[in-house]
Amino acid sequence: MRKIKNLIFSLFLIFIIMFIYLDYDNISIYLKNLITKNNKIELKKSNEYKRNYGYKRFTNKEDYIPHSINDIENIFYNILNNGWDEFIFYCPSDYETCVNDIEKVSSDADTMSKIVGYVSPFNAHNTINTTVSSYGEIYVNISKKYSQDEIIKINNKIEQIYNELSLKEKDVEEKIKMFHDYLIKNTIYDENFANNKKSVYNSSKATGALLEGHAVCGGYADAFSIFLDYIKVPNIIISNKNHAWNLVSYEGIWLHIDPTWNDTEIARFDYEFYMVTTNKLLKLDIKEHKFDNDFFIEAN
Repeated sequence: MRKIKNLIFSLFLIFIIMFIYLDYDNISIYLKNLITKNNKIELKKSNEYKRNYGYKRFTNKEDYIPHSINDIENIFYNILNNGWDEFIFYCPSDYETCVNDIEKVSSDADTMSKIVGYVSPFNAHNTINTTVSSYGEIYVNISKKYSQDEIIKINNKIEQIYNELSLKEKDVEEKIKMFHDYLIKNTIYDENFANNKKSVYNSSKATGALLEGHAVCGGYADAFSIFLDYIKVPNIIISNKNHAWNLVSYEGIWLHIDPTWNDTEIARFDYEFYMVTTNKLLKLDIKEHKFDNDFFIEAN
């Protein structure tokens, strides 16, 4: 008992001495460096919806120490892509604006929406909360967009459609086109939801498009993206503040498909926005399809 008391007293004296000879800021820096140096980041197992498509914009790696905003964006991409519900990483001492940059990225809905376009809709977030400690520990907590019950139902529906359309023996282009046609023929554009009126449908999700038959652009894009993952075709959901659609890699070329604008239910065009290059897309419509091509570099 006496030994324990002596140890506690000794530690207390050491702490007092640190305050005498060092100011508070230096102590904080010391502790921050100690935490960053001695704490290894624990990487949990990824879920089954992790993508390994070899994007140019992001990389799948195990280095979670950021040194720039691009690194921070890449870390958030990896957290989401792996399907983690929570994660902890650290700011290095030589990255002076790290905390501010993390808060800037995580609180920017537009940036996070663009990042999430690169991951499976099943790993997309409904909310993402980031807490930063004074010692540079970054706590990330994620609430998923889709519940496990919704995922099961959507996967069952995708498999049902795949079998109904006899897609197993079709080539990739036929699979994409036939699902595209099925989606727009069996989905009604939800004008109420789009105009911020009361709607009984989950129209911004694949749930609305595949299970309820009503959707807006987000629902169309999610449903199409989930199907493309099902047939292992690399894809991205491109979004801006007003619209979302799909970017698909076909025979090594990234092409745009907008099932929402191809839906004749909303007086669009059957195939005008199907498998088109970025140049053609922007010639067809610059207003609703203008996007950040510095971010979505695959579209270039």
